[in-house]
Amino acid sequence: MKKLFKQLIAAIFILPISLACIADIEVGSKAPNFILSDQDNVQHQLSDYEGSWVILYFYPKDDTPGCTTQACDFRDAVKRIIASRSNVFGVSLDSVESHKRFADKNNLPFSLLSDETGIVAKAYDSLNNFMS
Repeated sequence: MKKLFKQLIAAIFILPISLACIADIEVGSKAPNFILSDQDNVQHQLSDYEGSWVILYFYPKDDTPGCTTQACDFRDAVKRIIASRSNVFGVSLDSVESHKRFADKNNLPFSLLSDETGIVAKAYDSLNNFMS
């Protein structure tokens, strides 16, 4: 009984935190539009890719172990991604210059978008995940 009580108390505190992390974007709804610059200073507007598949992944920081592994996994899968007529974009709060160094160092053949203000990460409810 004591164990069950502890689990219920834990659930009461964890559930609201978990629910707060769920984005307001629903499956099948239109993704929030944005314009961001990539590592080559080329601007990308999400609405320009309407009608095609877009893989948008958010990550906390260039050149960190986990983020490098994630980016290299996308790099290694890029032929399959392109074959499926999809586009992949990495998004972080890093600068265009930081993205350029990171992309060059790891031979990343896709765009890394600079969201220095965090507006896009916030729209996709990813900013809190970076900060926690």
